[in-house]
Amino acid sequence: MAHESILVADDEPDVLDLCRTILTAEGYQVDTVRTGYEVLERVRRQPFDLVLTDIQMPGMSGLEIAQAIKEIDPGIICVTMTGYSTMNTAIEALKLGVDDFLLKPFGATELCLSITKALEKERLHKENIRLRALIPLFEFNRTLLSTVEVDALPPHILQSIQRETQADLVILFLGHTGEMTEYAHPPLAESDGQARLRRLELARWIMQRQEHLAMRQGEPVQANLLDLLQALNIEFLIGLPLIAKEGQSLGALLVGKRSEPFASGDSQFLQVVLGQAAIAIENARLFQKIQQAYDELKKLDHLKTEFINVAAHELRTPLAILIGYASVMTEEAN
Repeated sequence: MAHESILVADDEPDVLDLCRTILTAEGYQVDTVRTGYEVLERVRRQPFDLVLTDIQMPGMSGLEIAQAIKEIDPGIICVTMTGYSTMNTAIEALKLGVDDFLLKPFGATELCLSITKALEKERLHKENIRLRALIPLFEFNRTLLSTVEVDALPPHILQSIQRETQADLVILFLGHTGEMTEYAHPPLAESDGQARLRRLELARWIMQRQEHLAMRQGEPVQANLLDLLQALNIEFLIGLPLIAKEGQSLGALLVGKRSEPFASGDSQFLQVVLGQAAIAIENARLFQKIQQAYDELKKLDHLKTEFINVAAHELRTPLAILIGYASVMTEEAN
């Protein structure tokens, strides 16, 4: 049975009741609103898989609603209801991100078919994104697993993330022995120490809570976070923790875009990449410790050999004298 959440928007109570009854019977979680402004308010407060809206709405049209909610969350599916449809309307709707049309009047079969088709289209789209992401992930993993130098990993991680997400800025913080090291791609022209402190505070916040963070300018956020977005000159920001196998936070990742929002599959891609990056960093650090222990063992072995050589040298002279005297005494005794 379906379990997706759907928000239905229409100024006609009878249409709202009809859609709620039909979709609830199909197993969907259904909320209803009567104006476009209520749609935007509700979408900002809670996630929805699909918004079903009438084109003729008071205050905002259905097409304006579709455009606005796509800016809030590009992953939301938009289906519009209309009593008339022209080619110009259809073209405009597609440009604004509408996924399907539902012509009035409609029955339960038409409504369910339209919703199912739109949801299935989005599922296939996400699956296609996931499958396409496997190729760069394979190359990414192969390079990571072949790298044993800790300092060589961050540049490769940053460049791979920037290339696949088309981000304008990628920052990686790595914590080790109580210190935090910052890596950025492209490199930051650091002139404001306070800006770095704000980035560091945000990274520590993400590491401590081990939570995913997504925000954009214009949304209600803490003043220091808004200052950070402005200082970095980015509009959209995703923050993710770098978590080791034992659940310990190794660091945090900040990915920013200036104009376009992130794609629906970017967040999942980043989570997979960071999971592999955490393993690679742990392995590289372990290899480094083993290499240091091996070097120390070689040093101790060298010292042992030197000690034996010195001791043998010091013993040879008195032993040679003793052996000489013993030989003379033996000959005289004979």
